[in-house]
Amino acid sequence: METILEVFLIFLGLLLANSLFRHSKLLTPTVFILAPLIFLPVWILEYHFNWFFWAKMFSVTFGISLLFVCGNTQLSQKPWIYSLIWIVFAVNIAEATLYDLLASHTMQYINVITGLILIITLPGPSAMKIDTTSPQRDFCWDMSYHWIITYTLWNWLFVYGNWPGIGSRYHLAVLAASLFIALFHRTRWAEARAFTLGTYFVIWFFFKPYFDHIPEVSSWYNPDVYLIFAFLVLCVALSLFAKSVDFKGVARRVQTIALRANK
Repeated sequence: METILEVFLIFLGLLLANSLFRHSKLLTPTVFILAPLIFLPVWILEYHFNWFFWAKMFSVTFGISLLFVCGNTQLSQKPWIYSLIWIVFAVNIAEATLYDLLASHTMQYINVITGLILIITLPGPSAMKIDTTSPQRDFCWDMSYHWIITYTLWNWLFVYGNWPGIGSRYHLAVLAASLFIALFHRTRWAEARAFTLGTYFVIWFFFKPYFDHIPEVSSWYNPDVYLIFAFLVLCVALSLFAKSVDFKGVARRVQTIALRANK
């Protein structure tokens, strides 16, 4: 019961954080650019993380920095910045996919395939824009609910497979916060995902000694449950892939190439 309350409070806190970062032009660069740069030497000396946590921290804060620059400067009119945002988001997925690939459990290879499908079907830079009609100048990315739900299931399965204790429970709140926002503003999901995940990571880095003293809950990891859930998520991802690929168009191109080769 206590863990459920903690997850709910984290969920509410992340919704509040997302709103604050949307409405404050000063808070975002302070928390995600200035503070990490100042405290980076301390973190390097004090913390001994594996490569994944450092990579995730830098990719998330860099991604948020790009969203901030894009929304508050004339760079929003440059196509290349949207391409860079796409690359950073794809790298963010690739980090977790690689971590699963290097895992000791071969079952996690199923989630690797799902991660690759998410990268392949990730909507391109042309689906991005800054909402100039909004005072907050929100970053909008036209993603389907199918892609968002597939990503959410895949990402939670990734955390469940690698940190099945308190980490997977807290991550329910992190994923639920951006998904809740997407229910009302689908194109703002990516912005909300960046702010909520970034907030979670920054707080965790700043207060790691405190989190280290939180009693670990019993692991709810079950390999059979993981395997079944992994296959179900893969099926959802394969249906996403099938919808994203223009098979008729591919067939026409193959037929055209074959006809030219026979001439």
